[in-house]
Amino acid sequence: MITTRQNWLGTDARSARLTACLLGLVACGVFLPAVWCGFVDWDDAAYVVENPLVMGGLSATGIRDACTRVVFGFWAPLTILSYQLDASLYGMKPWGFHLTNVLLHAASTGLLYLALLSMTGAPRRCAAVVLLFALHPLRTESVVWIAERKDVLSMVFLTLALVAYARYCRQPSGARFGGVFLAMLAGCLAKSSLVTLPALLLLLDLWPLARAASPFTPRNARATDRTWAEFLSSWWPLLIEKLPLFGLSAVFAAITLLTHAYALDTSVAARPAAERVGHSLNSIAWYLLHTLWPTGLHPMHHHFEPMLSSGAVAVASLTVVVPIAIALFRPAARPAVVVGLGWFLVALLPTLGILGRVGVAPYADRFTYIPHIGLMLAVVWSVATLTDEAGKLASQWAYTAAAALLALLCTYIVIDESQIRIWRNSETLFQHTVAAESGNFMAHFQYGETLRRRGDLPKAMAEFRLSLQAMEGRRVNATKRSAVHNALGVALRDGGREAEADEEFAMALKLDPTNRLARLNIGVALVKGGRPAEALEQFAALVESDPTDPDALQNLVVTHAILGNLAESLAACRQLVALQPRRADRRARLAHLLLMADEPQAALSELRIATQLDPRYPGINALMAQAREAAAGKRSETADEQRPDGGLPPRQ
Repeated sequence: MITTRQNWLGTDARSARLTACLLGLVACGVFLPAVWCGFVDWDDAAYVVENPLVMGGLSATGIRDACTRVVFGFWAPLTILSYQLDASLYGMKPWGFHLTNVLLHAASTGLLYLALLSMTGAPRRCAAVVLLFALHPLRTESVVWIAERKDVLSMVFLTLALVAYARYCRQPSGARFGGVFLAMLAGCLAKSSLVTLPALLLLLDLWPLARAASPFTPRNARATDRTWAEFLSSWWPLLIEKLPLFGLSAVFAAITLLTHAYALDTSVAARPAAERVGHSLNSIAWYLLHTLWPTGLHPMHHHFEPMLSSGAVAVASLTVVVPIAIALFRPAARPAVVVGLGWFLVALLPTLGILGRVGVAPYADRFTYIPHIGLMLAVVWSVATLTDEAGKLASQWAYTAAAALLALLCTYIVIDESQIRIWRNSETLFQHTVAAESGNFMAHFQYGETLRRRGDLPKAMAEFRLSLQAMEGRRVNATKRSAVHNALGVALRDGGREAEADEEFAMALKLDPTNRLARLNIGVALVKGGRPAEALEQFAALVESDPTDPDALQNLVVTHAILGNLAESLAACRQLVALQPRRADRRARLAHLLLMADEPQAALSELRIATQLDPRYPGINALMAQAREAAAGKRSETADEQRPDGGLPPRQ
């Protein structure tokens, strides 16, 4: 409970800050080996590696685009800006992006300790909660996966909001509440899952802040024997106080629904309520089980996975049954248990899929990042209460609990190191996932893509076929089936099996007529097969649906040129250069077409820019010489035309 002490951290603020720094350093040290990991082919390309918003680094244009564009179904401008800053500081080197993730996790670890300490005044318990939270193996996915920057960044702002709220509760003022509001706003701009923060703050009002009447206060300890109406009325000021935060939550919830529209799995919302609730309970049991026994972790879980067995659910229940049982017989533990478990469930709510789900993951390690704070709080306070009330054996119990905590943390560190090695690269990640869950169609698909890029085509084809086989009999939408057929077609084409590849591309387009990659591959196959006119229809359809598709435009340029449509080819190439002005190859192709159109001066202008962009671009010097020669000839013709005799030979 917050008291009237002068320093919001307690009597020894220096010691508190030092402890926070040490806890942050521990978290940093455990996850620092992540800097040796690379990018993985699991969202890293969409967010960073192939994202033009990030590749250019931090700039005025980049800041504007980060604030106005949706990336991969997410509007998270602060997350994109953090990627841009990394690109400016480290270039497109993965170690820099990993280092930032680790530092952000370390910062949130220290800030969480300060926030909890300022509210509870229990340094040892807070340190235990923070260490269990920060080092649990379920953290690995959020910290080591570059694409999950939004997790670690939003957590920093969540902990800042908690620190600001503790200061506000000590001495309420508009400026201090403004600090809470700004921290929540920044957190939502990093990841919208912070929409649950106002409800979490209400739980903290119940305990440990004790800002209103509590049902856990013994009747004989109350100042007056309040009725339930009086009890509920004491909460109204707290609800009204948080209306701006609830308003912010509503705004970001609406933004999330709009930007995630394409990824929202509406089939989940269409299922019977009982089935959705059953799957949500199964997800909660999964989280509890892997909190207790963190093995077999991987990032690709799907809603068609089987429900946990009754035995697994029983084991999972121990995580909450033990604290609840302690709370029933030890009144001192009740507030912490109720608030901790309440925090766990409220923070999980956006990911449970009761109303619908973004993507197909019913549960994921990363979804526990914020919820685990509450769960660890409930467990630590329950054990600490038992220890404190052990009478003459209190000191022995305390030593036993400390030894058990140390052993548990050492176990976590060993598992963390193993998990970090799994994220070393795409091949290690997907190989592990396939081994952990052989029927996972997405894991087989991604592993196949990695093998194809490496050139191991037979194994890649086998993985794609296993992916299609895993989809059979399951409610997998046509879009995902189409993607796998297209990938199999590419592997077959690269292996020289053109006829089989064409069949796979046709199947992919039949399943999903909007599959741009399948349509693009069909067009390329038609060009190679000597049918450019038919290919032109495919590329034109792609450009019509998306005028900013560079691959479709490039193929449209080439196909028009093959058909002798020079004007149309030039127009498409100018559109392509406008779309990608810093690509030397695009400029060189436009220069070549301009030479064909007898515009050598314009060609020279494009080649000069291309040379600045990439002086070593293959063939650029020969093309430049050709353009200069054509320009000189053009000037000579122009000079002849301007002579009084019209350039005619002299009379004899």
